[in-house]
Amino acid sequence: MCSNCGPVKIGKVRTGFWRCRKALNEAERIGEYRRKWGVAPPGADKKCEICAGTIKLAYDHSHKSGVFRGWLCMKCNTALGLINDDVKLLKKMVVYLEE
Repeated sequence: MCSNCGPVKIGKVRTGFWRCRKALNEAERIGEYRRKWGVAPPGADKKCEICAGTIKLAYDHSHKSGVFRGWLCMKCNTALGLINDDVKLLKKMVVYLEE
């Protein structure tokens, strides 16, 4: 009996709890985020802070300072990355789109 999912194929982990592969993978993912970024991965109710999308949320951070800025969908995160977080260029793009 998995302590997270109920009756499934299980294996015992170092903590002494019995968990299925899905629960072990999720625990590893959470641990990886905490080690790498210092924050837990987004929950199921989390949305992109730009477009409110929920598909493939990514950890967004400043490449200059390394500071966490928020959770963005892959589209918004990629768009910011492609313009190198340049606010002036982004403003020019907005002007272009509004014409």
